[in-house]
Amino acid sequence: VSTQSTGPLPTLPCTAMERLRRKMNVLGYPKVDTFSTENFSSVVELIRWLEDAKIRNYQIEQRAELQESNPDWTISFFNYLEDVGCTSEYTKHNLKDKDTILTVLEWLLNHAIALEYHDNADKYNQQAAQAKISKNNFDPAEFETDEFKNALATLATQLGLPPNENPSALLDAILRVVNRKLTPEMVSEELKKQSSNQADKKEVFQSWDEKRFPPGFDTGDPVLNKAVSILRLLYVSDLRVVQSQINQIISLCQSYTANPKTDTKLGKTGK
Repeated sequence: VSTQSTGPLPTLPCTAMERLRRKMNVLGYPKVDTFSTENFSSVVELIRWLEDAKIRNYQIEQRAELQESNPDWTISFFNYLEDVGCTSEYTKHNLKDKDTILTVLEWLLNHAIALEYHDNADKYNQQAAQAKISKNNFDPAEFETDEFKNALATLATQLGLPPNENPSALLDAILRVVNRKLTPEMVSEELKKQSSNQADKKEVFQSWDEKRFPPGFDTGDPVLNKAVSILRLLYVSDLRVVQSQINQIISLCQSYTANPKTDTKLGKTGK
């Protein structure tokens, strides 16, 4: 018997274990560091703690069925999962398999976190609101650090703003520029342009005729031949740039050596 799955089984047990440990820490489980899915006693102890401290679906006397000493523990645990409405995929025969126990434990942890939030929603919402207010308010001391000033100056330069010795005023100017230039519509338009440019480049590549600029050898792959042809053309373009730079250097040197003046006092020819 199985219930409907909410997602695929984990393919990376290590990553799944990290998720479990984070959720155990959120709930305040005292034995996170020693927990292991390889240790059956450790798994049972976590399940017992979740039921006793967080989920509390059973009456106290019913929870004895989840003790490790119960010879029918697998059946009792299966019934428990059915009672709490676990939506992970499991059967009576695979509840001790590593992949199954990982997904079942993660569901129980998620369920416990949801119950914890439901019981203390006002407290957590108030904490979240305070954290948001705190995050949006700058500490005045932060404006005086060199790291903050340098970062602000770099950002202002990138946005084309003139330097300003007042960090608060410069930050205000940056915010105005960002709000004016980086609107959702403008960002969306820029993304469309980038997408269009990528499409244009793809079209150029697909329509490229390597016969116009032969690669000089055949790779046996038409697509690779196009790439080689384009790379060769770019290489020639770079060589032309280098040649132009060399010509400029030669011209500069000639300006110092051409038309030498004669100084008869020195008895030699020189500049």
